[in-house]
Amino acid sequence: MANTDFAIEVVADSGDGRGASFPVSTGWLTEGFASLDAHVTTIRPGCIRGNHYHAARREVLVVLYDDCWSVHWDTGSGSPVNSRRFTGSGCVLLQVPPMVSHAIRNDGRQTLRMVGIIWAFTTSTPHWAA
Repeated sequence: MANTDFAIEVVADSGDGRGASFPVSTGWLTEGFASLDAHVTTIRPGCIRGNHYHAARREVLVVLYDDCWSVHWDTGSGSPVNSRRFTGSGCVLLQVPPMVSHAIRNDGRQTLRMVGIIWAFTTSTPHWAA
């Protein structure tokens, strides 16, 4: 039987000078959801978030934008840095496999909004990682 309890949680801002960051408690995601971490983040103009990789976890980033921004990634030590720039307004889903360094840069004048969810898959691979 599904949990039918209605719940509200006000999430405290754990951000810094780059913008706000609102970590989502993994308790919200445990029933039938193999998430290890979730976060809602803002990126102020001229700032970068990321510049890291996850050794054994996959990450999905949902970027909501109303200006220009760019994503930068590589596939391991010594590999070339790739990038893609977005302008205008919209939403982009980024699927980041383990060991892929990634960074989001706000190149515009508007605050960039992002939702991130991180998984650890031990027995199966998600459909998008094939």
